[in-house]
Amino acid sequence: MTDNLAASQDYYTQSAEWYDILSEQHWKARHASVSAALRTACPDARVVLDIGTGTGMALKLIADALPLADIHAIEPSASMRVG
Repeated sequence: MTDNLAASQDYYTQSAEWYDILSEQHWKARHASVSAALRTACPDARVVLDIGTGTGMALKLIADALPLADIHAIEPSASMRVG
């Protein structure tokens, strides 16, 4: 398990600066369908926990889909955390 964690952290250390650039089109392409799924699955959600949030690209999508939700994000990789 420790080797897997170290490998994962090493990957994100190497790729963090490119993550948003490489995944931006992915999130744009899926924004409408993921938003609709969130609104359908949990329209009255008041609390959302995004585990493994990366740089937070999905947070805007979640906030748009569930405007009443209090959103919390956790990212274990220090190099992926922004701000």
